[in-house]
Formats: sequence, structure tokens, C-alpha cells
Amino acid sequence: MPLARTRPDLARYTGPRPRPAVASLAVSAALAAACGTDGGAETVADDATRVAASTPVATVGPEDAPLLTPVATFPVTSTGELGWVAMSPDGSRVAVTSQERLGQPITVTVYDVAEGVSVASVEVPVYGLLRLDWMADGRLVAPDTEPEPSWHVWSGDTLEPMGTLPLDPQCGAGDADRRAGVVYAVPIRDDQLCRVDTSDGSIQRSAVGVLSNAERFWVRSSTGEVVVEHAPSPDEAFELVTLDGGTLTAVSSIRLEFVEQLRGVASTAWVDNRQERSSRLEPGAVPAPDLGNVRLTASVAGTMFMTANGSEDHQFLSATDGSVIGRIPAGMNSAFDDWSIDDRRFVRITADRTTIEVYEF
Repeated sequence: MPLARTRPDLARYTGPRPRPAVASLAVSAALAAACGTDGGAETVADDATRVAASTPVATVGPEDAPLLTPVATFPVTSTGELGWVAMSPDGSRVAVTSQERLGQPITVTVYDVAEGVSVASVEVPVYGLLRLDWMADGRLVAPDTEPEPSWHVWSGDTLEPMGTLPLDPQCGAGDADRRAGVVYAVPIRDDQLCRVDTSDGSIQRSAVGVLSNAERFWVRSSTGEVVVEHAPSPDEAFELVTLDGGTLTAVSSIRLEFVEQLRGVASTAWVDNRQERSSRLEPGAVPAPDLGNVRLTASVAGTMFMTANGSEDHQFLSATDGSVIGRIPAGMNSAFDDWSIDDRRFVRITADRTTIEVYEF
């Protein structure tokens, strides 16, 4: 299996695949949904109650955003097909995966940002890694299905092996909460969300009946919550249900109708109201009518978003008020960028795949 070049951040399936297409869904602005406990007596709060009455509108014209200058620029010494980019929690180092050709080992290389040089590398004698995450405790983890399903665990700074954990392939490629050191996934034909602890490989699943026909999901690392798009019943609207990341129990929900578009974003949902021609980010409720046709990538802590629209400049927006922070020239897709955990630094590989750029906010 060739090294994947697109992140399955919003994946229901466990293998590498492109980001899902836009789904025609909607949010009802004031309808609360009941996601009760075992007795069904408890009603959870609607996320729509978090929506501010009035928020500034984001503008995305290039004249509104200053061009940002990277604080570090250095060459990619990894050769072959690039796969993943992962930034260390403090933004001081960057890990890159590469593969010379199909069937060859995968190389993980760690670069020091201050020095601009590679400081460690390791070969993984397999055909493909499903993802690469740099956890808050300094561990670099990667699930791998060949030849034996397992989690590779290295010291992020030195790539010294720290162990190999058993891997359930169905729960290996979803979205990570780097602060908690866990990875979430919704296995194929399974409406129970997996929570994999990458420190010991243990798996926890949501209770039967909490989710139905679960599709995409988003991890809110700042709160430890997980938001899942699912269909409670065939004749009802879709729903975004928020689960507690530790217990996987429902804490709130938003009912979805068919007058909106729901776009998948790395750690939140982008909701575009086609009738009113306005948009919002969930959570945060940032109207941004000019952003309806762009792809957005949320930062790890969720304080900002990066827009991407074809060959146009990418722009960084505040998730608080939608204001434009700055812009950078167009680059690769989101498998080739990452953030530090506190959102202070952003790293990406340039479009020609020759250079690593690090930006600071």
C-alpha cells in the first residue's frame, strides 16, 4: 500500500482516503435534541444556545490580510513520496514521513526547527502508515497494518523506540486528541465510537444506542469533546452530537435539516446556510459569507482556521470573531501541514515539496 498523502481526519473508514465531499445538511438554529442517559430522563443542552446574537463578519480579500513571513525555512532532506507532517507540542521540531517507492520501507525523519537540519531518522519496514501524531507527552505514534497490526511508539525528539502496541485495524485511523494521547475512530458498519489509548493500546467504545449510522466526527482537543455526525433514524434529520471524550456519553446535540451545507473541518464543523446565504463555524458561530467555497483547516487548540481555495493565498482567521490574521502563499494539501498544540506555530511543506516553512503567531 503506498504511503497516503491525504489525512483521514474526518474518516469513518480506517484506511487512508481523500477528505469527504461536502454533504447537503443543515442546522436548525434553535432546536434542542434530547440525548438522554440510560433512563432517558436527562435532556442535554443544544449547542445552538452557544451561538452569539451578533458576531463580526469575516472578510477574505487579500488586501485585508498581511503577508506572513516564516520564522524558519529549511530544505526537506527526506526523499521519495512524502506522507505526513507532525509538529512537536512546543513547535521546536517537525517529523516527516517519506517512501522511496511502493513496497519500500517508510522513513520517519525529525528536523530541528532552530537549526534547520534533520536530527534523527528511522526506517519502518512496512508498506504504509495510517497516520502520524506527536502527542503532548513527547511520544510520536503511528498505527500500521503490515505485517502485524501494531502501533509504533517512538520518543519524538530522538526516534528511540518506546514500545509496540497491539492494533485493532478498525480503530487505527481516525482523529487524535494529542493532549490526552488518544485516537478516535468509527469503524466500518459500527455505530460505536472507538477511543484508543496510545499509551497501552486499550480500546473504549461508546455505549450501544448513543450513535446511529455514524459518519464523520471532529475532536475538540481544547475541551476533550468529540462531535459526531449521525442519523438517529431514517425518517429524522441528521444530528451533530457532542460526546464527552473520556466517557463517550452524549452531552449536547444540534439537529440538522436540509437547508444548510455541512462541511467537514479538521476539528469543527463549517455550516453554510444556503437560504440566508450566511455561514457559521461550529462551535463559535462566526458568520463568514465569503468563505462558502473554501476548504478550512482548524488549528489544534481551535483558536484559528486556515482557509484554502485552489491556487489562491491561504489565510488565517480568528475562530473567536472571524477577523483575518494573515495570509501565506498557496501550498500543499492538509496532509503536509500541522500546528503546535498551543497554536503558536504552524508548519507546512511548500507546493514544490522541497522546503519546510514554520510560521509563528
